[in-house]
Amino acid sequence: TWRTQYVSSEDGRFAVNKASQHYRHSLKGQVIYQKRDQQYRSNRVDGDLTLTQWEAAKEYFVDCCAYCGKQEKLVKDHFIPLNVGGRYSVDNIIPACRSCNSSKQDLPPTVWLSKIEQQRAQQVLAYLKEVVHYEERNL
Repeated sequence: TWRTQYVSSEDGRFAVNKASQHYRHSLKGQVIYQKRDQQYRSNRVDGDLTLTQWEAAKEYFVDCCAYCGKQEKLVKDHFIPLNVGGRYSVDNIIPACRSCNSSKQDLPPTVWLSKIEQQRAQQVLAYLKEVVHYEERNL
């Protein structure tokens, strides 16, 4: 068909590429590409966090953000970011509010912990030590 011939031509490839770039930068395109990228990252992440472990983590911090203590909707924060070798496992997932999770970005744990209240930082570290010791005992 004419459409197949056009898309396979140099002008057609250029037009499709241009339209694709335009769509990706639109609001709808950004949302769709962001969801797709998140799904891709979560599918390729090593780890074994269970729902029970996630619920236990939230319970440890009394359903509050581990970093600021606010009682908001919690998300799974990777204490050690995925892009530097962190895993999707119980010893690396901390309950955090969206605000803290997004402001933490990919900062190393030591840098981020120095920016939050010292008592909260100690609680986060105590939780991680407890989880690691529990995991070692149950191997």
